[in-house]
Amino acid sequence: MDNHVLSVNNITKRIGKKEIIKGISFRIDKGEVFGFLGPNGAGKSTTLRMIVGLLRPTSGNIAICGHSITKNFIKAMSNVGCIIEEPDLYNYATGMKNLEMLGYMSKNISRKDIMDAVELVGMEKRIGDKVSTYSRGMKQRIGLAQALLHNPKLLVLDEPTNGLDPQGIFEFREMVKDLASEKNISVLVSSHLISEIQLMCSKVSIIKDGLVVKTGAVNDLVSSSEVYWVVDNLEKGKLIMKERFKVNAKIINNRLEAVIGLNQLEMVNASLVNEGLKLKYVNSKSKTLEELFLSLTENQKIT
Repeated sequence: MDNHVLSVNNITKRIGKKEIIKGISFRIDKGEVFGFLGPNGAGKSTTLRMIVGLLRPTSGNIAICGHSITKNFIKAMSNVGCIIEEPDLYNYATGMKNLEMLGYMSKNISRKDIMDAVELVGMEKRIGDKVSTYSRGMKQRIGLAQALLHNPKLLVLDEPTNGLDPQGIFEFREMVKDLASEKNISVLVSSHLISEIQLMCSKVSIIKDGLVVKTGAVNDLVSSSEVYWVVDNLEKGKLIMKERFKVNAKIINNRLEAVIGLNQLEMVNASLVNEGLKLKYVNSKSKTLEELFLSLTENQKIT
């Protein structure tokens, strides 16, 4: 049995003759905040819409808490809360009335569930005010409360900090991290704010042209370095890196360039020397998540 809160297994999405998603896979564990990064047109929102049941995958499978969304949709979706685009709120009603109306339409949501959600998002003092008086950040908090009403195991947030000021972004980020650490809720969050993903998430997938090009723990990804080698036989050095370390080095300006973990560097250097290459110069520069993202997604064309 799959013990992951979310399992996305080789999903594709074809619209007409165009394949938008080309085989995406990743998994999220309990209490994990998982980031989903990609340039505009890469397929982030399409993937998230399939996960929350707004679109049907052409092939592949999505399972939430072990329940396939194609075979057991209701059970799978009972474990999901989401904010896709902006929260859907009635501005003429109070924050409490908005939550109560949603509660009435759902099964088994009690007054206590509503008050617990209000407390989790820190809106106790303003919950009786009309939504029309709320700031954008307050509306986002109410949207988050809506998503939390039925105590989901998985939260899916699509660009949740769009339009928020720096204070609002900070507060929302801390709420998400607290939900994961204190309530053991898993969170999948997409954002174009790479620095926010780095601060909020423990793990990240980077998507390009409908494919995941990199997945890993944020700390591991940013511990990678851009390394430059000057050797007397560039083609041989490139082949050694590919065959022994699965590293795709490039030959640029008469030197080898590659992104590797610093724990690999000593082994790579030793292999180059042991194979008879003259190692003239080595230098490294640590990559930020932004630099890694840009290097992996460069030259993507929107078609």
